[in-house]
Amino acid sequence: MPMNFFARRKVLKSTNFQDLIPVHLQKYRIDDDGLVTLVIPKFSNQKFARWFIPARKPTDITIKLEKYGSAAWLAMDGKRNMHEIFNLLVDQFGDDIQPVNERMSKYMSLLYNQKHVSFAQLA
Repeated sequence: MPMNFFARRKVLKSTNFQDLIPVHLQKYRIDDDGLVTLVIPKFSNQKFARWFIPARKPTDITIKLEKYGSAAWLAMDGKRNMHEIFNLLVDQFGDDIQPVNERMSKYMSLLYNQKHVSFAQLA
């Protein structure tokens, strides 16, 4: 049974953000450039999609991530915690991504709030 809002909030407040293990909640594809595109269905129920989306219109919403977001998304494998992902990004991009803790913490919070990722500790 999924955790309710207050249980998730308690886990998030009592855990160091860098110890959290992010997991994907959305499907994605990788472009030729190595950039990630999230593929989000417009409707969770395909019956509604047939009724409300005109023929030959896409049934999915796509969100293209930039190079830092793509690298972070690909580093999320369900085993690495945020601290390990931060270190991978620093190794890959060097000083271009600094301050990595602030930038990626805000980015991951945004992805979590928009329900594109979750954390293994909340399962």
